[in-house]
Amino acid sequence: MLGRPLFLVFFIINLFFLSSAKAQDNAQTLKVPEVLIQEEKAFSRPRSIEWTVQKSKATPFFSVSASEESFNSLNGVQSRSQGSPTFSIRGSGQSGRVLLLLNDIPLNFGSGFGAPPLFLPREMIENITVIKGPASLFYGSQAMSGSLNFHTKDVLRPELTVVLSDTDESFLPWKKFSLSQRSLHLATPLISNSKDHLQISYFNEVDAGDFAFQSPDFSGVRTQNASDLSRVLINGHSKREWVHWQYEALYGELSRESPGSLQFPFLTEEETQSLLLSVSPHFFFTNSQSLKSRLSYLKNDSEFKESGTSTQTDQSTFISQNEWIVDLVPNIHLQFFADFFSHNLESPFIGGSKNQSLFEVGPFISFKSFYSLKHQLGARYLAYNEKILPTISQIYEMKNSQLWLTYSQGFRNPTLSDLYSNTPNFIGNTDLIPEESTQWELGYQWSLIRPGIKHNLDLRIFRIDYKNFIETFQFSPVVFSRENRGKGSSQGFDFEWMSEISHYKPYLRYNYLETREDRTGSPFRLSPRHQLTFGSQREFRRFTFEWQNTHWYKNYDWINNQPVKLKDWQQWNFFIHTSIAKNTKLSLGLINAFNEAKELSRFYPEPQRRYWLSFNHIF
Repeated sequence: MLGRPLFLVFFIINLFFLSSAKAQDNAQTLKVPEVLIQEEKAFSRPRSIEWTVQKSKATPFFSVSASEESFNSLNGVQSRSQGSPTFSIRGSGQSGRVLLLLNDIPLNFGSGFGAPPLFLPREMIENITVIKGPASLFYGSQAMSGSLNFHTKDVLRPELTVVLSDTDESFLPWKKFSLSQRSLHLATPLISNSKDHLQISYFNEVDAGDFAFQSPDFSGVRTQNASDLSRVLINGHSKREWVHWQYEALYGELSRESPGSLQFPFLTEEETQSLLLSVSPHFFFTNSQSLKSRLSYLKNDSEFKESGTSTQTDQSTFISQNEWIVDLVPNIHLQFFADFFSHNLESPFIGGSKNQSLFEVGPFISFKSFYSLKHQLGARYLAYNEKILPTISQIYEMKNSQLWLTYSQGFRNPTLSDLYSNTPNFIGNTDLIPEESTQWELGYQWSLIRPGIKHNLDLRIFRIDYKNFIETFQFSPVVFSRENRGKGSSQGFDFEWMSEISHYKPYLRYNYLETREDRTGSPFRLSPRHQLTFGSQREFRRFTFEWQNTHWYKNYDWINNQPVKLKDWQQWNFFIHTSIAKNTKLSLGLINAFNEAKELSRFYPEPQRRYWLSFNHIF
């Protein structure tokens, strides 16, 4: 209820405070070091100055419906589509512990289920910046276990993309001559010149949702997963002598069904409308000093239908992000963050309307000393929790490589659903206390660039200690709740090798993860011991061929408060991209080619094989 008045008040305050700024256009900014060597866009620069992140470029695969498959190929990142949407980094488990962002805009609401699907325009994604481990210093306490920042592309000419996709169940007798999925995407620039860029994008996707599955306990056809999604995105940026502007406006509608788990099949229908509005002025006072502010308002209203009853759930979030950037001397760079978050959740499930507000401030300084040693120090103060989260990084820079040691702390308040939910199947726990995390990471990056040859090596060793870890437990045979489960730890290492030799691009990724909950001595749920991905891309004169294998070993889930070992699984993906005419591209793909039983979570089987065809034309 407070979202709209607060939005107007903070918008007026920010504009009044910033209106006196006058400066020049050539303020210095630093760039994030990348695993992939490429030029960073000025308008999509991540909020962190220089941090040991991993950056992944999108492929045409991100435009298909089953984009969750591609996230599982990111080193140390897991995702699943059935059940509650879950993104996990290094065993963190819940999507609420990993913050998702769109062009630096936090997308997680107060419900704890992460970003609603309408707010992730995968049809417009150009690349993703991943921070593994606590990213609370840069993005706030919701980034307790890491962040995935999705950056949209600039559309320079009108384009049309049509994707047709099918799965195994279409070959069953009652599904002949029908497609399981189809999508249409239209995008065009409205204004495009050296100073201004404004574009609009429309996306529609229809998914029948049915797929065959085979698990150790059940087999059959998973039905009643149908969905219909429509989304409009208008965004752009402007560049003036002393101020740069970035703005986003997104509206989407989603209609879908959910059959529940195989163990508890409760069919629900959902109608959702989502809205995002964001404006970000970046004022340059002098050559070495600037102020960037962002005001964002997000709203997600859903109507749930179950057993003939209808329930309305409304979520809104107002965010004010402010960032002062200054170069004190050539080798000292300072940023100061001041952020305000206000989450509101209104639903009969929690007994009315609840609000959760957070005010967080903190500095971050980067400077160099002798022998190419760089120091990065920062802290975020959580005003309402009276908590300080320090972040420290020591980086030794060499000619083609860098070695670093980082220490960072994360923090997350129980969500409004965790505290107040009251449904026949889930009961909130008002005695929950916040979660905390601490991570150490030792990393090494090496790059070699020669004419026609490029090699990149990324190696990281980490340990994460959790305190007051919140997990689901079975309150009674069909009723669940949350509880603090004491301490836990996650440790392991990431390894990634990527090469580019002429037109051939092989890569290898491996993640070892050892998790342990102190109370029971058992692993965290959905935390595979081994995650291995390898593949390559080969460019020919007329087409490009890609193949990829991802394998998970020793993965665990929980049932009846006991750890259950899931079956190891792997997926093989194949893609062919070719130009069939001038400005016209055709892509063919076969996803999860050889795996007969993909089960990422007990009682929530995942879709199996998917065949897809993508047609893209630039006018």
